[in-house]
Amino acid sequence: MKSEAERQSSSSHKPRQVIATVVCVIVLASLAWFWSEQVKEVIEMLELAYGDGA
Repeated sequence: MKSEAERQSSSSHKPRQVIATVVCVIVLASLAWFWSEQVKEVIEMLELAYGDGA
């Protein structure tokens, strides 16, 4: 069984954990979006370079 102090400290960490999780999700989503944009540009350049059946 947890003591009262342990219960209190774990419950006070909840909001921080939620905020940290939300920040991580936002950062990962923005990195994924940026990476997908970069990949699209590379694919477009490759199509321009090699796309005409040369």
